[in-house]
Amino acid sequence: MRVLSLLLVLGSATAAPVTFTKTYNNAVEVLQWTDNQGALSGTYQQVLRTDSRPPTLKTTNATFTGTRTGSTVTLRFSQSFLGFTDIRIWTGTLSGDTLKLTWPLAAGGLNTVVYTRSSANSYNAAVTRLSREVDAARSGFAQQQEQERAERAAVQAQTQAVEAADRAARRALEDAATLTGELQDGTRDLEAAVELLEKDLASLRKDQAELLRDAGQAKTCYDVSVVQGYQLGTLSGYSLSTLTGYGTSNLKNAAQQVQDDLDQAQPTLGRLQVAAQAHRTVPGANPRAQARLSFQPQQVAQAQAALGAQVEIAAATLASAQTRHQAILTEADALVDQARVVARGLTCLPGS
Repeated sequence: MRVLSLLLVLGSATAAPVTFTKTYNNAVEVLQWTDNQGALSGTYQQVLRTDSRPPTLKTTNATFTGTRTGSTVTLRFSQSFLGFTDIRIWTGTLSGDTLKLTWPLAAGGLNTVVYTRSSANSYNAAVTRLSREVDAARSGFAQQQEQERAERAAVQAQTQAVEAADRAARRALEDAATLTGELQDGTRDLEAAVELLEKDLASLRKDQAELLRDAGQAKTCYDVSVVQGYQLGTLSGYSLSTLTGYGTSNLKNAAQQVQDDLDQAQPTLGRLQVAAQAHRTVPGANPRAQARLSFQPQQVAQAQAALGAQVEIAAATLASAQTRHQAILTEADALVDQARVVARGLTCLPGS
């Protein structure tokens, strides 16, 4: 901050200015005048360190006239503003190097200040010290502000990290619960689809057994025509298409749903693992942050165990269903092929 200096060139050439100063903890004042045979003319300045945060230097300047009679001093301050003149009178005594001045306060009562004879250089040095104090306070305030900003940023970042981790964990827990239920339902649907195929295969076996029985008992051309027409047509048509059509489609749909859920399972388990790690690391990053995770580690562990177990069950059920489906189709084709061979090998005598 620039050092304030007080320069006074008043009065006659032979009248040297006199300087009086007063130093406070947070301010410094100077009175400087020239004395022309008891007629005084001079300036007043106060440099004040404010109590604001950060502090600043506030400078007040004024000019005055006055009189000195012996040791008695009277100073007259006059200030005009918008056509009005404000006049204030300070009175006091000058004794050696000590100037004692008194003036009335606006709120009532009197204020008395004792000034000491000094010099412009001494006053400027006092202003410099006050300026350095303000600069140091402002620098400390700036550092404190920066620390507070950094702390707020750290708290905000921690809060955001906790909230983000909590949202992600909550979604992972919800998705895991949903996926566990869907895998359970899908596994049941898959088992039901295989059971339906088993029933279709049992019906096909029954129809094929009846065809083979009737073929073995066929005596007349009518008997042969029934085996080769109605029974073989039913076996290779409706019975087989029920198994390879609706039954197979039903199983494939159930298998695809289980596979889709299994494809989602590993990413979901990975998100649960991230949630478990977050519970160990995120909350302690900044203890001043108020945000906390709303889930408990055991919730994550239970979700991981439930989903992991259901994944194993669903994967095993899917593999078994697919294997069994292929075996059923193979057996169904073999049953129909055998029935065709037997039926087509039947003959009869004309007219029988």
